[in-house]
Amino acid sequence: MKKKPIMILAAVALTAVLMIGCSPAAQIQAADMSALQQQLEQISGDISSLKADVEGLKAGAAQQDTSAADNTKTESAPAASEAPAATATPIPQASAGTRKSTGDYDIAGLTDKVNAVIGKMEAATAQNMFDVKSEAKAVEREIEMQEDTAEYDYRQGSLSRADYGSIDSELGRLEDQLDHAEDAMEFRLGYDD
Repeated sequence: MKKKPIMILAAVALTAVLMIGCSPAAQIQAADMSALQQQLEQISGDISSLKADVEGLKAGAAQQDTSAADNTKTESAPAASEAPAATATPIPQASAGTRKSTGDYDIAGLTDKVNAVIGKMEAATAQNMFDVKSEAKAVEREIEMQEDTAEYDYRQGSLSRADYGSIDSELGRLEDQLDHAEDAMEFRLGYDD
């Protein structure tokens, strides 16, 4: 995160040095130099702003973890640390109505689909193997969509880290089951892709 603003600053400085060194002295005008200096100052200001935003986000995340822990203990009094920093950009807080948990994801439905496809793979023949493989790929895409949704919800703050970890590991387990069953089917039928 810190490297990108520094790299931008270095690129601008290198460009300025190359423009000065590669062009004849008569073509360098004071306006060009002042424009480059203004751009450099703007980039420096942007870097400072980004650093402040990062620090604010870190403070907000720590504050969110602390306030979530405090809210589970008591709902009556807000914690003193809940006031956002004056220069920090606050992290978007999910309202109580948009909070999600593992029950909001259709893991059981996906498990049923995976088990059904695995049953078809175990009974597959050389004639219907590719149909079963395409059905397995469709279920795998559904699993990936659930993974993407869970990650998005986690990044938006509407899903806790523990719930995200649980969902991600369960979906990963389902993907692994599909992959192993597909490999077993291909081995049994003598197909080598």
